[in-house]
Amino acid sequence: MSGTNTKKGLSPRHQLFVQRYLIHRNGAQAAREAGYSVKTARHQASDLLANPDIAALVKRETEKAMDLLVRDKDAVIRRLGQIAFGDARRLFHEDGTPKLPHELDDDTAAIVGGVEHTRTVKVSRPANEVVGAGKAKKRQKVVSATTTTEVRYRKIDPVKALHLLGIHHQVFKDQPTVNQFVQFIIQE
Repeated sequence: MSGTNTKKGLSPRHQLFVQRYLIHRNGAQAAREAGYSVKTARHQASDLLANPDIAALVKRETEKAMDLLVRDKDAVIRRLGQIAFGDARRLFHEDGTPKLPHELDDDTAAIVGGVEHTRTVKVSRPANEVVGAGKAKKRQKVVSATTTTEVRYRKIDPVKALHLLGIHHQVFKDQPTVNQFVQFIIQE
């Protein structure tokens, strides 16, 4: 085994082996990718995975990955709920004007599948205006501008989200399947 030990007690080569092993769960391939000989990779992988420090690190990292996966799963279910039950009325102010994207709360933003945001500046033609009084009067060109902001939202269709939530929560488990209908027809 080569390399200098790190604080974790594993050499950089051992840590690389663990990183590569966690990606594809193939010990021989991970050993080759960590720089071990092609001829001895399988044997090295077996020895490395039997090393208590390496086995502990693999276990710890696998548990971390599983924890992230569970949290990601929960986040997906939460997002599906936001989409399925989101209220499109919350895209608008009480006076009926659409809210700008930065004004949306997270639950409302979750139902938005797309935003078209247009800001238009309309400049009027220069006009001569008299400014001042008495002898100080002079003509000055005045330009006026108005800004218009238009926001259009495309809402995500909640039907697919409801369907996926129904499957996840096994809402449809009591529904007859095609096989049950076929069996019923054959039995008659």
